Amino acid sequence: MDSTWNTDAGRSRFLAAASHDLLQPLHVARLLTGALRERPHDDRTQALLGQLDQALGAVDGLLLALLDLTRLDAGGTRAHPQPVNLGELMTGLVGPFQVLAAQRGLRLRLRPTRAQVVSDPALLRRILQNLVCNALRYTASGTVLMGCRHRGDKVVVEIWDTGVGIAEDQREVIFEEFHRGTNRPSEGPPGLGLGLAIVRRMARMLDHPIETRSWPGRGSVFSLTLPIATSFRSKSARN
Repeated sequence: MDSTWNTDAGRSRFLAAASHDLLQPLHVARLLTGALRERPHDDRTQALLGQLDQALGAVDGLLLALLDLTRLDAGGTRAHPQPVNLGELMTGLVGPFQVLAAQRGLRLRLRPTRAQVVSDPALLRRILQNLVCNALRYTASGTVLMGCRHRGDKVVVEIWDTGVGIAEDQREVIFEEFHRGTNRPSEGPPGLGLGLAIVRRMARMLDHPIETRSWPGRGSVFSLTLPIATSFRSKSARN
């Protein structure tokens, strides 16, 4: 293990393997917890089982994020750009989050679009998923809005929130791994600070510029710029 740990690539491969191995018993633990919750218990026991399931779910999410990050650093993730129906992808992504938002008294709105863009659909979905999750995490009341606008031969996807905002000196460092910022999330324990680090790495891999604007105490907007699919078809035809 010592020789493997001595290089960045070696550490990334080790952490990726360790995260993958840890996910398996964690998955079993969540299945067992779910089975226990289906049995009759008193209210206190049911509440404790619910808290246990939430805690296991949080660990599951952290390990998946760590696995994503180490795969990206080790070069184990490859992008496969192709035409993507942005409206369908965004609609499918927002649905489950709307349930979570409603449970917390928030509004999650989506402005429909017919835009066709060029991206890797799986990586693009993960980027937008992380951005929406981050917006909900740091918004105590109000609205999170996802929409897009055309800008020349590009489409800019924007995620707006009415959350705590980001101080000017934090708007770059929030994309560094294990950086959690100075503002606390509106609900739940702080994460490892991997979500936005994964967003930036995936965005760079896809050549999708990402920008942040924020107004402390009022909210933030994250913007992701994508090429429209017509330019992709034109390049393919020339090749």
